[in-house]
Amino acid sequence: MSQNRNKIIDIFVGNTVNAIVHVILQQSISDEDVSKKYLEEVRTSLKSAKKYREKVNPINTVFQRIEAENLKIIIQRKVEKKLHKRIAKGYKDIAIGTVEENVVKILQELKVL
Repeated sequence: MSQNRNKIIDIFVGNTVNAIVHVILQQSISDEDVSKKYLEEVRTSLKSAKKYREKVNPINTVFQRIEAENLKIIIQRKVEKKLHKRIAKGYKDIAIGTVEENVVKILQELKVL
């Protein structure tokens, strides 16, 4: 079960990171059409993240505090790394300073924190 759980957590983290990255990208863009695409990506990733979160831990139970904090740190680092890659590709006006705030918000929505 441990191997399956770790794999499910990896998938959960990946979907959560993708959702947060697209939330931040959506906030930084002024083009309405691109913004809609980012919002759709956020919805899709959050839906998948919720599904995998329920497989890791039933939605009515909470994560252990240490595990939740570790997930927060891992997700935050991955989001920052992905955003730095986007900046290197030429993306403008990405608010790196909002990463932690968005991570906490999404993890609360997913009932991890």
